[in-house]
Amino acid sequence: RRWFTPDSGQSIPEEAVDWLRDLGGSRFGKSAMNRAMEGWAKNDPDGLKVFLEEERDFEYSPAVYDKVIEALTNRDPVEALEWGSRLGDHSESHLKTASQVWISQRPEVAIDWLRGSPDNSTAEAAMRLTLAETMAKSEGAERLRQKLGSENQFWLETQFRSER
Repeated sequence: RRWFTPDSGQSIPEEAVDWLRDLGGSRFGKSAMNRAMEGWAKNDPDGLKVFLEEERDFEYSPAVYDKVIEALTNRDPVEALEWGSRLGDHSESHLKTASQVWISQRPEVAIDWLRGSPDNSTAEAAMRLTLAETMAKSEGAERLRQKLGSENQFWLETQFRSER
């Protein structure tokens, strides 16, 4: 495993990671561990994802999971939604993060996915909630409309007409 510091691309020696773990629940230890993981999420989100799935004895900040979700959403939004839905206590928050990132970056693809989504999954519910919240804000709704083709604009208006 490689650990990275945020924005630098510099790896952190395994001994330093062990030292951070030894600090355990201290405020400094949690802060330092979370900062190291933010960098890891940017440089190797898949590696951090596997680590977080395997390493359950340390309480990581929900922000660490959100960094992985953001990185995964940039590459494969559906994977990010699926993984976020399996994260237990904070899954709703992580699904919202994935939905917001996807809708803001590639709304046409996000809405196409939502329109073709065959089930009433937690991920679909998070996408619908994020869209409803976006449509409720006139500035957000206008920005979203500008990014969409006419077919998806029509669908969006018919789906969320009662929300506004």
